[in-house]
Amino acid sequence: MRSSIRYQVPKVRRLERFEWILGAAIVAVMGGAVVWQRNMESSGTPTAVARVVPKDGQAPNEAPAFPDIRPSRPGDRAVIVMYHDVVKRRGSGSVYFDTTVRELEQDIETIEKEGGTVVPLSDVYDALTGDKTLPPNAVALTFDDGYLGFYENAFPILKAKGYPSTVFMHTAFIGKTEGSHPKMTLEQLRELEASGLVDVESHTVTHPEDITTLTTEKIRTELTESKKVLEEALGKEVKFLSWPIGKNDALTQSEAKDAGYKLAVTMEPGLAAESPNVLAVNRITRKRLEESLKRMAAAPPVGYAEVAWQDAPVSLQDDKQGRVELLTLTGGRPSSVLIDGRASVAEIVSQFQGVAGINGGFFSMAAIAATDNTMIGPCMASNRSYLVPDDDAARAEKLAGRPLVVWGPTKAVITPFSPKSLNTDTAIKALVPDMTDAFVAGAWLVFQGKPLTKEEIMGAATSDAQDPRKRSFFGLTQDGRLIVGATKNGATSSMLAEAAAQAGAWTAVLLDSGFSTSLFVDGKTLAWGHRGAEGGSRPVPHAIVIKGGLDPALNTEGMETVEQAKPETRRRRRR
Repeated sequence: MRSSIRYQVPKVRRLERFEWILGAAIVAVMGGAVVWQRNMESSGTPTAVARVVPKDGQAPNEAPAFPDIRPSRPGDRAVIVMYHDVVKRRGSGSVYFDTTVRELEQDIETIEKEGGTVVPLSDVYDALTGDKTLPPNAVALTFDDGYLGFYENAFPILKAKGYPSTVFMHTAFIGKTEGSHPKMTLEQLRELEASGLVDVESHTVTHPEDITTLTTEKIRTELTESKKVLEEALGKEVKFLSWPIGKNDALTQSEAKDAGYKLAVTMEPGLAAESPNVLAVNRITRKRLEESLKRMAAAPPVGYAEVAWQDAPVSLQDDKQGRVELLTLTGGRPSSVLIDGRASVAEIVSQFQGVAGINGGFFSMAAIAATDNTMIGPCMASNRSYLVPDDDAARAEKLAGRPLVVWGPTKAVITPFSPKSLNTDTAIKALVPDMTDAFVAGAWLVFQGKPLTKEEIMGAATSDAQDPRKRSFFGLTQDGRLIVGATKNGATSSMLAEAAAQAGAWTAVLLDSGFSTSLFVDGKTLAWGHRGAEGGSRPVPHAIVIKGGLDPALNTEGMETVEQAKPETRRRRRR
C-alpha cells in the first residue's frame, strides 16, 4: 500500500538533508491529520510535503470510510467500462488506448450477446449506495478526456441504440484542437448533455500524471475548479469524477468528498460492487468486457443475508434428506475458535466449554500432519480480539463472491466477500459493529430458503465443491436460529444444499469438508471425515463451538460414534 508520507529529497548539503528527513519523521510519528510543508526558498528546492491522514482511528494509510458501498445484493452486479478516444481507424497518430469504431460496435454486440444491459453511471451509484436494483449484467460506458472522437464517432452509434454514457472532461483542455487527438468544445458538451443520453462529469482541471504527489492546495484546486467550471457551463450538478490515470489515495479521496463528489472511478479492474469505497470505484478496459460479463452471469444469485439471533436450546435431527444422510444441529449460540496448531473438534469444544460443535472454515495448509493455522480469507475468532486479514492478494482475489460469515452478540450477517472492500477490520465492522467472529466459507449453498444448483454454487466456490465426500455446512434459519449440519455419507455440495434447505436452513454455506468434517454434541462425535469411524476426522485449527442448553428431547443413544465403532463395523465399511 502506498505510504501517505511523501517527500522529495533534493541534492543539498548532507547535514541539511539529515535535518529535512528528521523533520519528516517527527511529523509522521506525531500522527493525526497533519499536512506539513517546508519551502527551501533560497535554494529553489521543490516543496516537500509529508502527510499523515488517519480517519476515525484508522491506520494512516487505510482508505477513509465514506457513506459507502452498502452490502451486496444480487442486483448490484455491474461493470464500468473505460474508453478514451474513438477513431474511425488507427493511423500514425494513434495510441494504444484508442478504440476504433468497429471495436466499439463489437463491444456493443458482446454486451447484447451476453445478456448485458447498458445503464447510466448514476444508476450504478444509486445501486451501490441506495435501493436501486439494476438489470442483470449491468454495464456503464465511460469515456475519458473529452475527445472529439466521442462526439463524431461514438455518440452517433450510442444514440442510435439509445444507450447512455458518461464523458469525463478535464476543463483546461476544452476546445483544444492541437495534435492528433482534438478535444470537444463547450458547445458540443452542451449538445451532448441536452441529448439526455450523455452525462458530462469531471476529470480534474489539468489531468496531472499523479495527483497524489501534489500539495493539498493543488489537489483541492484540481477538484473544485473543474467541478465549478462544468457546473456553471452546463447548468447542472457535477457529482462524479474520474481520477487521471487512476491515481488516488486517502487524502485525494477525502478532498474529493469535501469538494462534493459522490463517486469517483479508477483504473483498477473488477466489478463495481467489489470496489474499496465509493470514491475509488473499479473500472475495466474493453479487453476485459466479455470475461466480466461471463463472470457476472455465472455468479450465484445471492446477496446480503441478516438475522437477529434467537435463543433456542440445541436440538438434533438425524434424517435422510434425499440421498444424503444428514445430522443437523439447530439452536444455541456459535463461537468460532482459532487455536495455535490443530486439534479435534471434540477437544476444542471441551476446552472452550461448549455443548456441541462443528469444524469451521478453510485453512491454508491441508496436510493432515501439518500444524499451521493460517486461514483462507479474513478471520476473526471469539477467542481473539482482532481480525486477521488475508494478506495473500492473489489468494484473496480468488475468494471474491464466496460467503463472508460475520456475527456478534445480537445479529449475524452473510454476504459476498470482496477482497478490496471487505478485508479489513474497519470494513467488516461496518456490517456488524460489535463483531466477534468472521470467516470466509467455501461456497453458497442455500439463499432465502432456495437450494442453489450445481452451476450456481460453482460460480463462487472452492474447486472441489462438487466432489462426493463427507460435507458440513453453517447456516441460519429464517427466524434467527443457528443451524449447522454434517453428512454421514459422501455428498456433493449441490446434494448438501438440497438437504440443508429441507432441514430448515434459510441461508447456508459450505464449511471445510472431506477429512475435516466433524460434528460433536452431547460428548460424542457423531459425524467424521474418514470413511470409517476408526479414522475419525483431521485435526483442525478452526472450529465453531456451540454454547447454550441442550434440548431435553435430544437423544444420542444407539447412534454410532467415533468412540463406539466396532471392529466388524470398520471391516464392513472398508469393502
